[in-house]
Amino acid sequence: MEVEELYEGLEKTQIDKFRKESREMYGERKVEESERKAQKYSKTEWQNIQAEGSTVLAAIRDNMSCGFDSPEVQEQIKKLHRWVNNFYDCTIEIFEGLGHLYNENPDFVKMYQTRYHPDMPGFLFQAIEYYCQN
Repeated sequence: MEVEELYEGLEKTQIDKFRKESREMYGERKVEESERKAQKYSKTEWQNIQAEGSTVLAAIRDNMSCGFDSPEVQEQIKKLHRWVNNFYDCTIEIFEGLGHLYNENPDFVKMYQTRYHPDMPGFLFQAIEYYCQN
């Protein structure tokens, strides 16, 4: 797969912005590692990985009423952590940082609010933080 295919649905300017911000946050090596790993997937594998992520996030949304620390939500957070490892080695520390990113980065906030639930960014932050600390 080409790099552009990894960011399907985004304009070139958005892709360039995202890649630049990622390099600033995580370093050149981490971004290149992630892109190399993702480029090895076939189109079908990539679609399956994306579908799996959407399924996990929908399950988190569907269980929000149970609370961020509920077994139902925490099981899905565990799956989300494993899912992120499709892209790079996601340590607990990195995963906790993602929780902050999902709740603070305007692009992620908008995406989670639009696709899943208006309260999803903050809920993900709490659920991921709880998971990482326990």
